[in-house]
Amino acid sequence: MVSIPKQPGDNVTIGDLRGHLVELLALAETSEKPRPTRVHPAEHAMPGQEWAVEAHMPKVVYDHFYRRERDGWLIRATDAVDDADCIFISTPDAGDAEDFMAVPTTSARQLAMAILAACDRADAVRTGATSLDFWRAKKARSIQGDQVT
Repeated sequence: MVSIPKQPGDNVTIGDLRGHLVELLALAETSEKPRPTRVHPAEHAMPGQEWAVEAHMPKVVYDHFYRRERDGWLIRATDAVDDADCIFISTPDAGDAEDFMAVPTTSARQLAMAILAACDRADAVRTGATSLDFWRAKKARSIQGDQVT
């Protein structure tokens, strides 16, 4: 997370504010399920709903190592009854724009929750914030230490 200075005299650039705003919007976007970006008609190779998620990766570094077909992930849920037990995911570094992997819906839900948990942990580490349980344990230890002395 971008650190915004707390003192009135500190230098804050427009870029710092934009970066902070992007991160706040990303947090807000995880509070409810997004609408599909596209809906593919029945005559499409994979008819159904598609969600496009932009990859906020440093373009210079990423382009140096990978050839990208696009700048994000595509997630599709098809209307085909045969495919109803899975979703299809394509990553930014897929070799082909139509290169999707099938992921069972139960695994996809576990992956989504693990991603949210990892993001929460990364945000906590980056900002120096700790979980409430850790804070409570630390406070309990300090109270016990006060009682011993």
